[in-house]
Amino acid sequence: MKIKYATISKTGRRSNNEDCFNVLELPEHNRFMGIVCDGMGGHSFGEVASRAVCNAINQKSYDLSHAEMGTTMVMASIGGDKVTIAHVGDSRCYLQRQGEGLLYQTEDHLRIDFGWEIVSRCFFTYRPEVAVPDIKQFTIRKGDNNIRQGVGTLKCKIK
Repeated sequence: MKIKYATISKTGRRSNNEDCFNVLELPEHNRFMGIVCDGMGGHSFGEVASRAVCNAINQKSYDLSHAEMGTTMVMASIGGDKVTIAHVGDSRCYLQRQGEGLLYQTEDHLRIDFGWEIVSRCFFTYRPEVAVPDIKQFTIRKGDNNIRQGVGTLKCKIK
């Protein structure tokens, strides 16, 4: 199966862009992985957190004097005709199928506190209990497309 992809990133309401993308292609093994992370607004170093999770969940907060930082994430791993989606926070994934429309959409991990939407699950410094992703696996076919996250987008088309 051949996979074509593109990434799009746009700064939202804040002045800096906290999106991070990473794509790993192994066509010789019929495997693909795409990940999109978006730092959480309102917290320092969101761009660092999204990059840390995107490239490797690491100990970056210790390097920054124990800064509190957080990021949402959506990831798709494709092996043969199976796709595994993992997501946490309000990062979204959609599966669109030609002739059938939208077949799958992740559910945001949000709660309302005092009228504000609060991300209830994410990768957040010193809070491992909130870093619990939803995982979904299904079969894909030619013509399926879209792995999309917030203002940062990684779009795939299965050829």
